[in-house]
Amino acid sequence: MTKNDQFEYEVMFTTPDNVIYEVEISKLTERVTEVNTKLQNNYGSNIINLKPDDVRQIVLKEFPGASIHRIKLESDDGYQQYKVKFSTNTVRGEMEINPETGVIIERELHY
Repeated sequence: MTKNDQFEYEVMFTTPDNVIYEVEISKLTERVTEVNTKLQNNYGSNIINLKPDDVRQIVLKEFPGASIHRIKLESDDGYQQYKVKFSTNTVRGEMEINPETGVIIERELHY
């Protein structure tokens, strides 16, 4: 048993549209403390259709009013991805977005 096992429940599941969810729930408060998602079989692209402002709008659609701290185009395993750091009043998070399609590849949310 790890130290986190004493304080958190961990739930993992996959949706029909191939998104893997990992959810951590505090045993003490019974509230979600972290959510991570990963879209299977989508690694990014070497075609860059989106500009940083397009990426900003994708994040704001998911989290209206979010403060965007960083948008950076990075290479990961030979593919390009936009990596975004943001926060709201209730969550801080990171997203990886496909620069060709705008699909959210991964997200990590801390409540």
